[in-house]
Amino acid sequence: GIETPQMDYAAMTKAIEAELRKASLQVTSSAITKVIQLYETKNSRHSVMIVGETGSGKSTTWRMLQATLARLKKETKDPAYQLVKEFPINPKSLSLGELYGEFDL
Repeated sequence: GIETPQMDYAAMTKAIEAELRKASLQVTSSAITKVIQLYETKNSRHSVMIVGETGSGKSTTWRMLQATLARLKKETKDPAYQLVKEFPINPKSLSLGELYGEFDL
């Protein structure tokens, strides 16, 4: 079998915990895992759509990742961590092709 390398997320975990506390949220292993999973997904995909039930932590997860990356960029000066800017859009103002992408053959 193939062995996948284990990434060291100690610094990120510490930053996530600090950002959760700063936002007056509970520091739970599931919250930390969600943020790290989103980070890993964003590093391997061009785009991500977060879906789930109301109150399941979708907005909190991406906002905590945004805050964590800003903290890590400021504290570590590591170029791997970049500031994240948000650009909310109204999906009703776009065609499906503009929203999800399409091929123009």
